[in-house]
Amino acid sequence: LTVSQPSVDGLCYKDWARGRSGVQNIVPTTSGASKALGKVLPKLAGKVKGYALRVPVATVSLVDFTVNLCSDASFEAVRAAIEHASKGAMRGIVAVETEPAVSTDVVGN
Repeated sequence: LTVSQPSVDGLCYKDWARGRSGVQNIVPTTSGASKALGKVLPKLAGKVKGYALRVPVATVSLVDFTVNLCSDASFEAVRAAIEHASKGAMRGIVAVETEPAVSTDVVGN
């Protein structure tokens, strides 16, 4: 739960969904992740839109990053590029998990 998300259903003038209980609901809301992505990858600034799903879990973030590529690329090539970045320039920002995991498995990554 966050300061702006109640544990029981209530009223939120800014966004009706944020007034719903965070204990038992997945609540769609805005996210700063897309803005942060533009700061980390400046070429994407202003080109990325995003949203968040507030889920009652410990502090963990997930980004579902969907793109349209200018040329053909296989899944393996895209995954290899992301893995390469996660070990180099994007280390500590981007991570790739290949084993089955749940949100608390990646707290602190």
